[in-house]
Amino acid sequence: MRFARLAAVVMAAAVAVGALSACESTYEVKLTEVKLAIPCDGTTSVDAEWAIPQDVTPTGFIWLQHGFARSNDNLIDLQKAYATRGWIVVSPTIGAFGTCSINAAVLHSGIATLLAGSTSAGSPLEASYDAARTKLGLPAANLPSSFGLSGHSAGGAAMTVVGGTIAANPSSAVSSRLKGIVLLDPVENADNGMAANLPKLTGTKLLTISGGDSSCNANSSGTKALLPKRTGFAGVRLPSGCHCDAEGDTTDGTCTLVCGTPKAANKAALKQLAVDWMSDFLGNKTTASAYPGGEYYEKTKTAGTITTLTGTA
Repeated sequence: MRFARLAAVVMAAAVAVGALSACESTYEVKLTEVKLAIPCDGTTSVDAEWAIPQDVTPTGFIWLQHGFARSNDNLIDLQKAYATRGWIVVSPTIGAFGTCSINAAVLHSGIATLLAGSTSAGSPLEASYDAARTKLGLPAANLPSSFGLSGHSAGGAAMTVVGGTIAANPSSAVSSRLKGIVLLDPVENADNGMAANLPKLTGTKLLTISGGDSSCNANSSGTKALLPKRTGFAGVRLPSGCHCDAEGDTTDGTCTLVCGTPKAANKAALKQLAVDWMSDFLGNKTTASAYPGGEYYEKTKTAGTITTLTGTA
């Protein structure tokens, strides 16, 4: 099915992003997959899905990372939702095992290095973006300097480590480019470094959308690592959610067999809030309806779809 969506055109109006926030523009999106070179164990070449919005000049891009033993195919639903709001989105497929696997510190360091140098002429990330644009028949363009991070499960832990590394970069020209992080039912384990990097992110906008305790999210290990390191509003929990919610309509039987089938209300809430929050981080604005006290937030909370998570630091 890969060939059928190379260079596919996805009309924004047809993308199910839930009830779009008032006054938010949406854009047509083109997607394609090309190679991306990550500095890890020398150089590791991976498949990277690019989603590029049309008829807009994006002011930011998003690195969207899948979870353990998953692939970028499983996050295309959310990737398109992010991109329809005018952001470039890159979603690489990272292996579950090996030196440069999803939980490996050397892989996290390599991604951070890649992002830190993304504005440099000829950088591997810029080269991959150029290849995607060429494959889609689009003219050359530079990646924006500002970026956000979003990750599901072990990918959430990975993006926390990458974010911590970027935030701690001694060059403000690098650290200031990270505008925020949206975690999706993150999973922390003994070797992926999430807890150790959270203290570096106290000055970074970071919110989570988490499911209830389950074996698939290691009993909310990532959320339990996160909350003691944050103050104030820290995100939401989907009490009836399952670990596959972030994958939305592009999840598969492997996830649903083990972790459960996402409910429509949970998929819609996750997509709506994740896209609103990330758009706020990258756009330096506030979509009032997406936070406590806002119309959409309170309606969704009253319906029992979400509960509020508060930091305990």
